[in-house]
Amino acid sequence: FALQACRAEVAAAPGSEDDQKLETDCWGLCPCLVGPEPDPEDLESWEVSAREVCGCCPWWIPCPVDLGPRQWTWRLAEVNLWIQIIHAGRQVYTSLLMPDFLLKNLQCSFAILMFIASVPVVISVRSRSTGPLLQYFFCSLITQGLYAAAKYAALSSVVTACALNQDEFRGCVAQGILAECLPKNTCLQDALLLAGCQSPGVDTCAYFVPIVGSNLLMSDAFAVMIFLWGTVPIFMAATAKQKRSQLPIR
Repeated sequence: FALQACRAEVAAAPGSEDDQKLETDCWGLCPCLVGPEPDPEDLESWEVSAREVCGCCPWWIPCPVDLGPRQWTWRLAEVNLWIQIIHAGRQVYTSLLMPDFLLKNLQCSFAILMFIASVPVVISVRSRSTGPLLQYFFCSLITQGLYAAAKYAALSSVVTACALNQDEFRGCVAQGILAECLPKNTCLQDALLLAGCQSPGVDTCAYFVPIVGSNLLMSDAFAVMIFLWGTVPIFMAATAKQKRSQLPIR
């Protein structure tokens, strides 16, 4: 009821769009291209204008209230795409900080692939190209699933390996650089790799065990929700009906 009253108040407001400058960006933070609106019959049933969504924003909040339904759909897609790029960059950063142990290279590869795939799509959003957006949507779903699989495989392997002594692994002999630390289970990962020992280092266990001990499921569930909330607007913008040009029949 409050939203309906707000829409009625906005519709009854005096003045026209020609009397003032159209508000189509947020202090210049999202100045994507503003194209012409399609015919009403070409709009999807779920498409609404920005004035219907945020028409009751206070004057000091720079809401793009003058965007039409299709332009508002594309604006949401562009903003959420930048959120996905930031999220993918964060995944690359956290993957590179991982100790050099099992499946790190695989996890880093998926994170970097996701980041590289999301950056060029910004051009497609600005040019209103639907094909690359659909490719990005399905690629992001598959890559995100593979990234999560690699992450949990690494966590389960590290937790099991950290429960054992370092001298129980293949290639771990208390000699050379491991002569003093191996009997005490205090060898670092770099020293173990240099000696050809396949045991996790004490720094590796110190990195992963707190992650497993925390509320890992809730944090990952929240990350999945953020990912879906960001990619669904992109998919909806890509699948919105586009009017084809009428070509002459020969």
